[in-house]
Amino acid sequence: MKLADEGAHVFVASKGASASAAAKTPISPPGVGGFEVGAASRVRKGEDTYNFCSEVIGGERVIMAMVADGHGGGAAALFCRDHLLGSFIELARGDPSAESLQAAGRGAFRRAHAEVRSMRDCTAGCTLTLCAFNERRAELTCLNAGDALAYIFLPGQPGAVELVSEDHRLDRCATERARLRAVGGTLGRAKGSDGQPAGPIRVFPGGLA
Repeated sequence: MKLADEGAHVFVASKGASASAAAKTPISPPGVGGFEVGAASRVRKGEDTYNFCSEVIGGERVIMAMVADGHGGGAAALFCRDHLLGSFIELARGDPSAESLQAAGRGAFRRAHAEVRSMRDCTAGCTLTLCAFNERRAELTCLNAGDALAYIFLPGQPGAVELVSEDHRLDRCATERARLRAVGGTLGRAKGSDGQPAGPIRVFPGGLA
């Protein structure tokens, strides 16, 4: 599995496991162990970040990885790096089932969004993607807000990848534009160095997007 945006990448790979299917369904035979986690990053604007950890939830090992792509500053992405996985584990409340992890992820996203919005003088935002893999059940749960994407790479099939997150790019997704306007968001482009609108469509004020 790979989570990626332009600046940060997190890999969760298994030794010899046959991966297939999409989020919330088994991606390898139950009980397959030997998972390894690694990360690589390339600094551009210094606004992108990631985190990963392994935690025993309800007696079952869950591997978690997140990527945040910051915009308008790094404050939102850094907050998610430091707090999202802890919130996710707390909100799972010892239940490692896919349904529980989905609910915990939604709660952790909402909590992070509220915290970022409450930061004094902060207009930064970020996209956010979280993947949690229950090793015993071989279940992958994926949640995302924005265009930091998650893929499964299929062993033994070079070039075979499967997207397991949704693409919420505002210039591509009419339903996402409508949803953000309905909750009071303002859509536009950030100002470039010349003071003119530049870059992709973003939502203001900041938070998770």
